[in-house]
Amino acid sequence: MSNGSKSPTKATQVKIIDPANNIQVSIDVDAFMPNESVEISGYIAQNHGAYATINEFKKINSKLGRTAHLTVTAKPVPTAPAFQQGDDVMVFVRVAKVWVTVLGAVPAQQPVALSLEAGEGSVWGRFVGAAGPDSYSDTQEGNQSGSAAEYAGQAAPDGPSSPAAS
Repeated sequence: MSNGSKSPTKATQVKIIDPANNIQVSIDVDAFMPNESVEISGYIAQNHGAYATINEFKKINSKLGRTAHLTVTAKPVPTAPAFQQGDDVMVFVRVAKVWVTVLGAVPAQQPVALSLEAGEGSVWGRFVGAAGPDSYSDTQEGNQSGSAAEYAGQAAPDGPSSPAAS
């Protein structure tokens, strides 16, 4: 199975790493730029029903044109049977570029109660920033860091909202 590069993305090792049966998954990834943010998601399964899920964000840790060697942790599903030693495991992994969009709250049409809990009719739609591959990585409003994920924790700037990136 190929991701379009000359070398396929593949799992290279699966290892139970702690008493909670969390599983370390080693994967080799090609076709991404150095330091590019990727989401790694998928699952590990055995034929008798053992099942663990993967969902992590990582930065590509290789030099340009080289294979990145990444590790992620799979969490066993509590209601699934335990993994059995000696049985093969199937690893299903997706590696994708990450786009992040930060949306700020739209001012309420009616007075808002003092509660911080968002209720029915709450809307987030004021563009605050975005990050991702290619031209998306520098479109944050008021942010020069190039990381909307980093920017997401900052207060939204005052002033008119910007149009969403297309």
